[in-house]
Amino acid sequence: MSRIWTGNNRASWHDYTSRCIYHITLLKHPDAPFFGSLAGDYQMPIGTPGSSYIISSDTGKAIKQSLREISVIHPSLRILQYALMPDHLHLILYVEEEMDEIIGRKIAAFKVLVNKRSELSQVFERGFNDQILTKSRKLDIIYNYLRANPYRLAVRQANPDFFTRHNNLMIGETPCQLYGNIHLLDNPFKEQVIVHRADNDEIYSANKDRWLYTAGNNESPRQSYFMLQGRCSDPLTRN
Repeated sequence: MSRIWTGNNRASWHDYTSRCIYHITLLKHPDAPFFGSLAGDYQMPIGTPGSSYIISSDTGKAIKQSLREISVIHPSLRILQYALMPDHLHLILYVEEEMDEIIGRKIAAFKVLVNKRSELSQVFERGFNDQILTKSRKLDIIYNYLRANPYRLAVRQANPDFFTRHNNLMIGETPCQLYGNIHLLDNPFKEQVIVHRADNDEIYSANKDRWLYTAGNNESPRQSYFMLQGRCSDPLTRN
């Protein structure tokens, strides 16, 4: 059995059977009902009565029930937190002990369980996005990020002007020109992309793999991202 996953958008350096914490995102299949609907007031502080939240549909309830039964799939699987959204599901999934198969096999089994519970042929799209939680990614930051998902959705719906150009936005001490949803800067899964002419092929290849892994596994591919306007049209190509 291969411990290294060679599928699309997977970390080629990681053992996917090992003890690890993952941030997993599963997307709704186009033919499946929405998992829930947005309610509440985004102007209320997050987590307080009346603030933004998701009302689960029947499909969403089937997903929640399946999450409570995750240990049936493998006793080493533990859900630390989840965020059910209308068209996707976020999980912080803890693999407490080394498993007999890669995590993708367990995610596939979870999808089958959800299909059975919901009496639908396919609730989620094929595949999933994963982020491997390392020491540099603190759990409390990711907890807060998931907790604020309904709030960010409500803000996007109420403020379409957020998807505009932002001139001279300060990130640290650096002025930037950006376009998109400003709240994506709160995403804990991001990488600083810097390409030095002095980088050798080994350093460049390792960095590029990490950057593409992070970009390829961030939320839904349909989600709008900030584009930093710089001198390089392709930041992953060295001149």
